[in-house]
Amino acid sequence: MADSKPRGSSEPYKSKNPKYVDLISRGVRGPSPAGTLTFIGLRTLDIPLQYALLGRGLGASLLMKLGLTPISAQPAFRTGFTAIDSLGLPLPQLIMLLMTVGGAMRHYYWIGFLSNEKFAVKSALAMTVYTSLMNVIGSILITSAATSSINSTWRIPRIDLPASIVIGFAGFLLGTLFETGSDHQRKVFKDKPENQGKVCTVGFWKYARHINYGGYVLWRSAYVLAATGWIGALATAAVHGSDLGTRGVATMDEYMSFRYGEQWRQYKAKVTYKLFPGVY
Repeated sequence: MADSKPRGSSEPYKSKNPKYVDLISRGVRGPSPAGTLTFIGLRTLDIPLQYALLGRGLGASLLMKLGLTPISAQPAFRTGFTAIDSLGLPLPQLIMLLMTVGGAMRHYYWIGFLSNEKFAVKSALAMTVYTSLMNVIGSILITSAATSSINSTWRIPRIDLPASIVIGFAGFLLGTLFETGSDHQRKVFKDKPENQGKVCTVGFWKYARHINYGGYVLWRSAYVLAATGWIGALATAAVHGSDLGTRGVATMDEYMSFRYGEQWRQYKAKVTYKLFPGVY
């Protein structure tokens, strides 16, 4: 079935709905060197920033200036790998930094291999600043004695780690799988000539119409879970889930209806869940 509208043009899709918000130039294909370099550069700079907050005293210094108490000093975790051990981070902070690096790698893969549409510098700035801000909040929360999940009494035996950190890390990996895995499946599907002009209905897309958004909500909430525990994670899930489940879904639904017409309506009738299979 062919697209109900052309696949691409010189102008992005423009909605008449004032609530339509999309950082991607939907329908406009082509390279975006300035936006891509801005995005990659700022996402890369986030890694040393989070490292400074977690392990170089910046987070503790900021807390003390605010009159708050940082967590007690902990011994560095040793892995036997010089590159990792040289960071001098305790295991909880090392896990947080690994999630920061993993998030950056996910974005590198998305902008370098999965995204085909124009990506403006202002969009790159908005996405990277917001991501770094959320990561900073996580790094501060795990560094503060009042909010850190490190102080949790519910711990995993033998490894002596708070359950919130272990479960948070697992949730981060699972959410990343859903978000990046679904985007990868869609690209593989779309790259096949016989699938041009078709809605992707394979893989994760068989179970929820915006499974990539669901994956984002999961890993973002899991990151906060690892930093500060269940209350922060539930609050994060509520805020991001509400935003993407309403504004985000409505924005994409409008564009997909414009592009695919009846094909998209049939897909919605068949796949009733929006973000999470069996839940919402």
